[in-house]
Order: sequence, then structure tokens, then C-alpha cells
Amino acid sequence: MPARLTSTPPLMIAAIVVTALGGVPALRADGRVAGAEAQTLRSGIWEVTTQIDHLDIPGLPEAMVRKIAADPANAKPRAVCIATDAGTPPPVAAFHALNGACTYETWQAEAGVLRAVLVCSPPDGGPGEARVELSGTYTGSAFEVTSETIARDQTGATQLHMRSVLSGKLTSPKKGCTVPEG
Repeated sequence: MPARLTSTPPLMIAAIVVTALGGVPALRADGRVAGAEAQTLRSGIWEVTTQIDHLDIPGLPEAMVRKIAADPANAKPRAVCIATDAGTPPPVAAFHALNGACTYETWQAEAGVLRAVLVCSPPDGGPGEARVELSGTYTGSAFEVTSETIARDQTGATQLHMRSVLSGKLTSPKKGCTVPEG
């Protein structure tokens, strides 16, 4: 087995799990999404769940990778506060469950179709980065997004490859919100 860099442990990188999937918008007779011109993710508390479709962590035994992917904690719903103005992206936490430093490289949400790319550094501040490509659909009160995450170490070697689906639904609409810790 080839030597692995240990500056970013595989389990830490495994935490860079992201993905989204949600509701399908209604279509008008012309094939466009109804109300798409003004459509945005509404402000309030959202419930977001993640379902991992594929997980590969080079260097970890396959049984451990399967156990991580099947862990019920990954699919446990989490609360996210979305309080944004139309045209601005929601907080990264809507699509990424970790406390790593993530920023939007691109964000497109138009006519019920969402596409974005996140760039994240490891939560421990170590070297390397993860790119998370999101694509899916949304309405004002739901989203369904597929996420593909590839994390690489400082040499460019893949440390994690994961595909997942994120589902989000608005559970408590309000203008301003906070999510209690824990």
C-alpha cells in the first residue's frame, strides 16, 4: 500500500460530506417554472437531510468506508437558518454540514434550477481543499440537490470522493432566524 500523507486524516476529510436534493417546481405550459422570475429560497428555519450515494476514501478499508457511508448520523436532519435577500446565496451551511471554511466559487439559482460550486478548506485548517459541485431544483420552500465532493491533499491526490443528495424543506418561515447550537 502506498504511503499516505497524514496532515489531513481521512476521517476528517470524510466530514467534508455535502449534498442536496429537494422539491420539484411546477412547470407552466411553456415549460418554464411557475413564478420563477421572483423565486428564491424563503427565509426561515430549514430542515436539511443528506443521503450518501457513493463514498470512496483511498487508503481506508472498504468495510470502514461502507460503515461511514451507512452511518445513520449522516442522514439525521439538521436545522439551518436561511435569511437572505433575493439573488444572494444562502449560507454555505445549507449545503455543507461541516465547520470547514467554505465559500461559493459560483452560485446560480434561476427558474427553479440551482447550480453552485463550493470550495472548502479542511475544518482542522490543514492543507488541501475540497470542491463541492451542486446541481438540482428548488422552490421557495424546498430543494433537492445532488452534490459531488472531491477532496484533495496539497499534492493533488484524491483523499475523498463522495456523491450525495441533499433534501431541504422550509419548516418555520420567518424573516430573521437563528438556529440553537446542539
